[in-house]
Amino acid sequence: MLWLESFAAHGKGVNSVEWIGSLAASLVLLLLVIPVVVAVGTVFLLGAAGWISNSSPSLARIAFYCPFSRRRVSATFLTRPGEDTPADVVTCSRFKDERAITCDKGCTHLAASGWGASCMEPRYALLSGDVAYRPVAGVVK
Repeated sequence: MLWLESFAAHGKGVNSVEWIGSLAASLVLLLLVIPVVVAVGTVFLLGAAGWISNSSPSLARIAFYCPFSRRRVSATFLTRPGEDTPADVVTCSRFKDERAITCDKGCTHLAASGWGASCMEPRYALLSGDVAYRPVAGVVK
């Protein structure tokens, strides 16, 4: 307690009870309040990130008979959540370079897209009681 006596000798007039109170308040702030504020901020930040990236498009691949080229092809469709038909064709096995699609992409009107159960999430994992769906594509007959 020599350092407290040196403060008192210089006219500060500090006693040990005041130091213990401020030390206890600092420990409470450091150990209780700051982690709670950080945790609440993290929840809000992750919630905002999930809300922004909620409806991102997905890719669905299917093999079908193409009436335009009159042969069996394998195509990857860009599907957006909530739509009944694919938005675009990303790749098609009809072309030498599968990404360079030069046709009119009429198969987008023949294909149906939707959401199927995800293999990665068990059905009982959702809190809402509903089923988790993943993008699937099919050809309308």
